Amino acid sequence: MGEAQREAGQWVLEREIGSGSFAKVWAARHRQTQQVAAVKEINLDKLSKKLQESLASEVAVLKHTQHHNIVCLLDLIKVRNRTSAQ
Repeated sequence: MGEAQREAGQWVLEREIGSGSFAKVWAARHRQTQQVAAVKEINLDKLSKKLQESLASEVAVLKHTQHHNIVCLLDLIKVRNRTSAQ
């Protein structure tokens, strides 16, 4: 049998399309609208305090930016590390 689908909020993560030291990027589809998007999964535990501040600043800018030549932020989902919550 296949693996259970991973989800992030209303986004179904279909396949990994990239990865780096701190993050993975997934091809995803919105459960209700069927919109296709890239979902960036960032492991905050691997980021220094300075990088976490830079990420927060980038997110703040993207929340207020709407331009056809700039990637837009569709959603922001924070999930606690599953192993530390047990």
